[in-house]
Amino acid sequence: TGGGAYTEDAQRLKDSYTSQCMTLNVPPVAPLMDFFDRCIGQGESPAIIELKGNRRELFHKRLQDHDVQAVVAALQASQHSLITALVFSWNNIGDEGCMALADWLKTDGQINRLDLSFNNIGEEGGKAIADALCTNKSLAHLAMTGNKVGDKGGLALAQMLSVNTTLKTADLANMELGHQTLTMMGIALARNSTLLVLNLDRPSLFSRQEEAVEHVAMGLRANQSLRSLSLRNASLRDRGCFLLCDNLVLNHSLTELDLSSNKLTEDAGPALAQLVESNEVISKLHLANNELCDRGCTALSHSLSSNAGLTDLDIAYNKIDNDGLLQLASAISKHGFLTRLTAWGNLIKPQSTAALAYACQQIRSLKNTDIRVQVVDDVPNAVRKVTPESTFQPGLA
Repeated sequence: TGGGAYTEDAQRLKDSYTSQCMTLNVPPVAPLMDFFDRCIGQGESPAIIELKGNRRELFHKRLQDHDVQAVVAALQASQHSLITALVFSWNNIGDEGCMALADWLKTDGQINRLDLSFNNIGEEGGKAIADALCTNKSLAHLAMTGNKVGDKGGLALAQMLSVNTTLKTADLANMELGHQTLTMMGIALARNSTLLVLNLDRPSLFSRQEEAVEHVAMGLRANQSLRSLSLRNASLRDRGCFLLCDNLVLNHSLTELDLSSNKLTEDAGPALAQLVESNEVISKLHLANNELCDRGCTALSHSLSSNAGLTDLDIAYNKIDNDGLLQLASAISKHGFLTRLTAWGNLIKPQSTAALAYACQQIRSLKNTDIRVQVVDDVPNAVRKVTPESTFQPGLA
């Protein structure tokens, strides 16, 4: 039975882990031992080992390299383990622990998900993971956000994506990725046919010419598999936005694009409008915390009538005044397909409040918006509607 197999696997892993800890002179991680005991006692699957350092039980005793080495040694000794996911985020794992995991990945054929977000992994650790994933045929989900692997470590990861045929999601945000990485990422996107989700938030790009973004844009033009791309806080300017939109017009796979918290101005409006007019595949467009202002919003609004595919639009905190919001209200009432609209943080006045409220009432499909109307002395006032999804705060993206 499944319960019996789970119990046996958990007992085998616990015994192996205890033995490896003694061999390496490492104290067992208490929450991991508790996890094994729970699986043994209740017949639960030990498939997902989750040791997040920001949880109460590990907050003051986060995983170090030697802790990871003991876990890896136990997994290697238990060759037929049912483990499919390791979640080691928010710990103090460095290059040595990461390299131990990488060595194991080269021979493991079962692990599906690896989350090492927000650790202390540097260039060597990034290179080791990249090298392992050039041959690993099981890992589908990789998260390394918040590790300072730098441009050389990032370059190795980008080169890996050009040959890897297994990864479906790659979370590579806030890793100090530079010009070389994003240039190679463009080449990788042109070659890769299996990656579905890519997060490149907060790279370290300083050139105002945006040459690296141009390579990413050209890669997207050729790519026909990626579904979601996030480039938040990427110092993206109007030229970079134009390059992305111009190439995405010919892309027929990307459905979600997040360009929030960049340096887009009203001059980016026409490029975004052209994308919306010409590409009905994109259903989710997030542009929060830029400076599209009235002209940018007006251009984008006029394009909505040509696109029945866009269902999720986020233009919060864009310094849009009355004129732009009135154009938006008119456009969305005619568009009629939005399911989510986020527009808080703009210069919303009574006239645009009333227009937006009326427009939202006309769209039966609209289930989620961050604006509600409160009438005071017969004057409509916009009030932020707080929902579980309305978590965006300017400057924190």
